[in-house]
Amino acid sequence: MNARITATLIPTITLLTVADSDTPITNKPVMRNTTNTAQGGAIHAGDTFAGSLTVSQSRFEDNRAGEGGAIYLGGGTLSLSDGTRFTANRGSTEGGAVRAMGSTLVRNAVFTDNTSGN
Repeated sequence: MNARITATLIPTITLLTVADSDTPITNKPVMRNTTNTAQGGAIHAGDTFAGSLTVSQSRFEDNRAGEGGAIYLGGGTLSLSDGTRFTANRGSTEGGAVRAMGSTLVRNAVFTDNTSGN
């Protein structure tokens, strides 16, 4: 089953909302997204998400959200691998780069200067 991805495009901003099943994201730069009170500055897989989100060879830089500066995963499985980089992301309450409520596998991913908390 293919997942449904909704993209909202604004100059220099891409926000992905992931729903349904298995979703691969490969070789994507995702930068300068902001949602001040919501979850997932760049990618939001909500609390009802039960599939798998696989991110590889991607860059997440300078994304902002209340929870999960770059990625919020409400359920399901998250896999981060193959040189995926998280740099200067901020979660104002939790999860500077990633806030994952489901299973998470991190292999060969790099986290630099991500922050959370007030």
